[in-house]
Amino acid sequence: MMEEHIEEKKQAKGNKIRILDKDTINKIAAGEVIERPASVVKELIDNSIDAGATDIRIEIEKGGKSSILIRDNGCGMSREDALLAYKKHATSKLTRIEDLNTISTMGFRGEALSSITAVAKVEILTRPPEEITGTRIVIQGGKVLETSDAGTAPGTSVHVKDLFYNTPARQKYLKSDRTELAHITDTITQLALANPEISFTLLSEGKPVVRNSGSSDPFKSIVNLLGPDTARSMLPLEYRTEDFEILGYISKPETTRRESDQIFLFVNTRPVTSRAINKAIREGYYTKIPKERYPVAVLSLIVDPGEVDVNVHPRKAEVRFSREKELGDAVTFAIEKVLSENTLAPEIRDKRDRTFQKTFKVSDSSGILQVSEAAETFGRKNAGKDIGIPDTGLPDRGKVVKDKSETYVYPVKDTERRLKRSERLLDLTAEGEAQEISGDKKLDIKTEQEREREREKEGESEKRIT
Repeated sequence: MMEEHIEEKKQAKGNKIRILDKDTINKIAAGEVIERPASVVKELIDNSIDAGATDIRIEIEKGGKSSILIRDNGCGMSREDALLAYKKHATSKLTRIEDLNTISTMGFRGEALSSITAVAKVEILTRPPEEITGTRIVIQGGKVLETSDAGTAPGTSVHVKDLFYNTPARQKYLKSDRTELAHITDTITQLALANPEISFTLLSEGKPVVRNSGSSDPFKSIVNLLGPDTARSMLPLEYRTEDFEILGYISKPETTRRESDQIFLFVNTRPVTSRAINKAIREGYYTKIPKERYPVAVLSLIVDPGEVDVNVHPRKAEVRFSREKELGDAVTFAIEKVLSENTLAPEIRDKRDRTFQKTFKVSDSSGILQVSEAAETFGRKNAGKDIGIPDTGLPDRGKVVKDKSETYVYPVKDTERRLKRSERLLDLTAEGEAQEISGDKKLDIKTEQEREREREKEGESEKRIT
């Protein structure tokens, strides 16, 4: 009675400060953690990684706004754990505050699943490998609607439908399906590069978008996710000090980007962003790349968990280092060392599909114009000899044609025209020579006949005298 009386007096005075109801609190908290469909994908994949999954499959529809389905083959959950997992601040990764200083898991706050279930319709299917029957739970708006046994494979499957269905303002400001898909693709690319041993598959409307089979070699993930052209220009980096370990790959100075969105930084396998480390990476290249250009880098920093504060950002995207200056200097030195040890001359790439052109030359022996076809293609043989630049020790990516100064290659039509003209000239010359020969012969015959006539006259005159 006393408490009711005090409450009535407060309302009568018109107090402006009041405690929010639980549903409103959950929606506000969810807005800090879940910004868009990509946030849902990241939080659920973090849970799959912490569950020890080696194969994670993501299926989305309409950019994740309509449906997000994530399956893994991790350790799964019992029914009791599944009924606790969606509640706020329920986690299996922390037991006391001191554990924050040595945190090694992707998640630790117990906010992700509760935030997702507060703003979406969620169905959870899960089964530990040691149990025969799995559990199915349907949650909507933070309330459990159905719990039942279900047959399912070992692991966990979380199906999120109609994201932000109960917060129209947030749903209204989501971008187009293509834009949201791009954000999801970037998120999965980061997580796949950070965990190359895990197989990731992303399907959009049933069509594959990202597919990276698990491998112990990080370079294979770079080839699959960033493309072979980018991977071909990457240099391995490995640097260790007493306090830090820096592993990964950096691009040659010839491969740069306008933005720093292809600098992938991982701290103890956690994808993070750090302006200080990005600046250190840029300083490692110094004047080797143009101003306001950024390299491609995939760097994993192994640091003592006690030296890193991961509880800075609601989405755990930013971290703070206790010795940020020393770590930045180590990154800069490691990059400078790798670049100084490798040949940085840009490679000459092959240019295929060049057309054949006709060339002509005059044979010294016959004096006749001869036509030949020469392929002006990089790396091919010309007249039985290799034409190219001298060996400089660079990888053989194809040789550059070096035109001879004394040989001029005419276009095809011009060559044929010149060839016909030359043949006509040769024919005329041959006819002239034949005419000269026949004229000389006639002159010789005429001279011989005159001589015989003179001899006959001399013979007749001698007879008359006798």
